[in-house]
Amino acid sequence: MPIGQFLEVRPTDDRRPYAGGARPVLTAWLRLTEDDEPPAPDRMIMLMDALAPSYAAILTAPQPIPTVELTVRCADGLAGATSPWIVLRASTTWASADGWLNEHIDAWDPAGTHLASAGQLRTVTGQAVR
Repeated sequence: MPIGQFLEVRPTDDRRPYAGGARPVLTAWLRLTEDDEPPAPDRMIMLMDALAPSYAAILTAPQPIPTVELTVRCADGLAGATSPWIVLRASTTWASADGWLNEHIDAWDPAGTHLASAGQLRTVTGQAVR
């Protein structure tokens, strides 16, 4: 099942996947819809990969951008999380001509407490990297 069926996503600005934007950055509030539990480490790992790839913000047509490697580092603030909502900011930090991307993701709670950071290695298939 696609993960989107279990998420509520509220973008924080006008940047959207495949909108042909100027910067490969996406920011949104997210929560799981099945319950109102705050994120624990296992949920945080899943939520850190829940947004569309940030690189998709500069593209104009859907294409696969699969994750090759994901590393999540939970912050001390995660232990005190009380809200099911988190805000994620994902940005592509580099892209190579042969289709490899590095993405950095940060997560905060509604009070601004840092919950986690992640790094993702992705690949763009079917199109040259811009």
